[in-house]
Order: sequence, then structure tokens, then C-alpha cells
Amino acid sequence: MSIIDAKWSIIPPEIPTVVTAIAFAGWLGQGFMPESRQLRDFVPMPVASWTVSFAAIGMLIGLGVSRWLVATGRLRMSFADWQDYVKEGDDGSAYPHARREMLGEVYFLLPGVAGAGVACVVAAAFGFTSSEPVCQPMTLLGGSMLGWIVGGGLIWAIRIIGTLAFGREAMGLGDVHLQAAVGAMLGWKVALFAFFVAVFLALVWAIASRIFGRFVKLIGKEMPLGPHLAAAAILFVVARGVVVAGVDVFSLGIAHAVAAAGGPPVPERSELTNPLRAEQPSSRARRQEREPRFPLAELAQPSDRR
Repeated sequence: MSIIDAKWSIIPPEIPTVVTAIAFAGWLGQGFMPESRQLRDFVPMPVASWTVSFAAIGMLIGLGVSRWLVATGRLRMSFADWQDYVKEGDDGSAYPHARREMLGEVYFLLPGVAGAGVACVVAAAFGFTSSEPVCQPMTLLGGSMLGWIVGGGLIWAIRIIGTLAFGREAMGLGDVHLQAAVGAMLGWKVALFAFFVAVFLALVWAIASRIFGRFVKLIGKEMPLGPHLAAAAILFVVARGVVVAGVDVFSLGIAHAVAAAGGPPVPERSELTNPLRAEQPSSRARRQEREPRFPLAELAQPSDRR
């Protein structure tokens, strides 16, 4: 997928869609596995409450309605007249209606937002509130769906805001699908932090292309954001500890810079928390020692919802 994006600057939406479907099915199946609650300490998926799970399902249904409206011609597909203004191989700057098209994409998202709101009302009406324990399969599936929404929603928001600001397409919808799939597979925290790591990787690539581009043809090529998003997600999979340590160092540097500028003092090391850092093995072992062994698809305790 990233190789396709690097070569042709396009991400076929079918690929991340299949990855998303596998992620949803996998996390749902994980919830039915014996000892699923103990395995939760070893996976990156933040669990979700009933309210979040219902809201995510409602948003998915609402976006499905939007897709149906586009398929039946009741809602216009954005950039449908792209080929009338932009020649093959151009960067898209010749397209004059980019800001107008963002209005259509906002219309596309409205049924999803409405679906999430209605689902929250329905959940509350039937007693599925955030204070109620969540069954194991649903809390993991809800976490996966929340990651899909956060990952895709972050890129889509930047796409809309950037396009309105600059008057040209800021990001492709392929990037939206890609980061949504990352969130569905690895959770919303990884999707969020991977985006910022991707921006850093893109900055490094841009600097390298400026310095070495005249000597190495590959480095001198302009690279879309998609490969950087994929590289950041891979880093979180294969080198999570290194990336988390890097986030710690970066956060500490920001804290010192703010303190030097007259801001609040840097907190003690023990007070600095990283949302991506897993529990220490000793803490995990103590938890497992005092927790009973649960049967298949046992209900999660309220403290495990978030």
C-alpha cells in the first residue's frame, strides 16, 4: 500500500478497508478467547465503555448511510470534476473548487455524527451507560472502532481545514483510510501518536531531500504522507519501547523549554506520565496475582473500561 502511494501517490481504499475489517473481526474474536482479560495487558488496544461502543457503532451506521447516498446519486462525490481541470501527473494546484468540495465532505460526515448522537441516546435509554460493566468482546471491538474513528477523523479534519486554508487539496482520502486502518488495528492512542511521528519522519525526509536530492534520485523525489504514516505505525509495532522512550525525551525537552520561558517548573520524573507506556512487569505480575481467572467472555470490571 505504501509502495503504491510512494510510486503513484494514491492509496487504493480497498486495501485499508480489508485491513479494517480484519481488525474488527480480530478484536471481537479476541474478546471470546479464554483468559482474554489477562491478555489485555499485552495488547495496545484501549478498551471502551458502552457509551463509546454505541457511539462508534452509530457513527459507522451513519457513514454507511452516507455511502449509500453517494452510490445512489443523492449525495455528490467530492472532486467528481477533477479530470476536467487537472491533467495526469499534475500536483492538483490547477483545480479551482477545492474549498467548495470540502462542504460536500462535511455533508458526507453529518449522518455519521448524527448516528453517533442517536446511538448514545439509545444506549442511555436502555441502561447501557459508562458506569455499567462492558462485556469483553464489545469493549475490545469498541476500542477498535474508536481507533478507526480517531485515526481517520484526525486526518480528515486536517484535510478539510488545510484545504479551506490553502485552497487546494491538503491530503488525499487514501491517507484517511490508511490512518483509520492503523487505529482499528492498534488503537486510538497509537493512531494519534503515530501521526505526529509521521510528521517528524516527513520533516526528516524533506531535509534529507534538500541536502542529498541532487546526488540520490530516490531521496530527491517528493514523498506523499502515506508512506510516512505507514512507517510510523510499523515503528510502534516493532520498536514500541524505543518510540515511547523518544516521546518521553521529547516531552521532557518541551517541559524544560516551557520552564525556561517562565512557565511552570518541570515535574519530577516519577510524575511524568506517557499514555503509550505499558505497565511495568512487576506491576502487571502483581495485578495478575490478585485477579481471579475469568471464564470465556467474562464481564470486565468498571475500572477496565478506559
